[in-house]
Amino acid sequence: MNLKHLYIDLDKTLLPYDSFPLFLPAFLNQLGLKGWANGLSIAFWAISGQRPKIRPALANILHNKKIEKYDQYCENWTKHRLVKDIRTNLLPPFSFSLASMSMDLIVDPLAILLGASQPSLSTQLGRESGLYTGKLSSPQCGGKGKAEMILNDAQNRGLNRSEVGLLTDHHRDIPALDVVDFPLLVNPTTPLLEWNQTHSAPVFNADETPDWKKIRCTPTR
Repeated sequence: MNLKHLYIDLDKTLLPYDSFPLFLPAFLNQLGLKGWANGLSIAFWAISGQRPKIRPALANILHNKKIEKYDQYCENWTKHRLVKDIRTNLLPPFSFSLASMSMDLIVDPLAILLGASQPSLSTQLGRESGLYTGKLSSPQCGGKGKAEMILNDAQNRGLNRSEVGLLTDHHRDIPALDVVDFPLLVNPTTPLLEWNQTHSAPVFNADETPDWKKIRCTPTR
C-alpha cells in the first residue's frame, strides 16, 4: 500500500523548538492576575517535565471565559509568532494533518494557515455555549492518546494503518508510531533512536527535504 496521509508532530518537528515556553507568558498576560497566579505552578511543571498536568491547569484557568476572545488572540499570536519558523521542507506534497500534544488554541489556527487537512489532532479544550468549560474535552494528544486519535481519524478518512504515517522527533510518540506503517523520524531523541534499531524507520535531518516519492511507496512494516 502507498502512503496516503501523513500526521505531523509540531514541537521540535515541524517547529525547531518547543512552542509552549513562548506561548505561556503571552497567554497568561491575556488572563491577567488569575493567569499569573496559576502560571507559576504551570511553569514549574513544564520545567520539571510534568507536562500532563499543564493542559488541564490551563483549561481550568479559562473556565467560563469567552471563547471568541481567546481563540482570536491565539490565532493572531500563531500567525505572527510561529508560521515564520515552520520547517516547510517537511511538509509533504500530499494530504497531511497536524498531530500534536499542544492545545487546539495553537494547533488549529496553525493547521489552517499551513493548508493542512482538517481536523487536526490536538489536546482539546471543552467549549459550550460560547464559553470554555474549564476542562479538556479529549484525551491529551500524546503517547497512547495520540495513537488512539490517529487510528480513529484514519478510520474516519476511510484509511487503514497501511496507508498512514507519522513524522515526529520524540519517543513519547512511540505508541503512535507503532500503529502506522509509515513511521518517519526527524532529529529523533536518543530513546527514539534506540526504538528505531528494531524498526528501521527513515531518519531525516531537520533541514533535509525528504524524498516523498520514494517514501510513499516504502512502508517499513
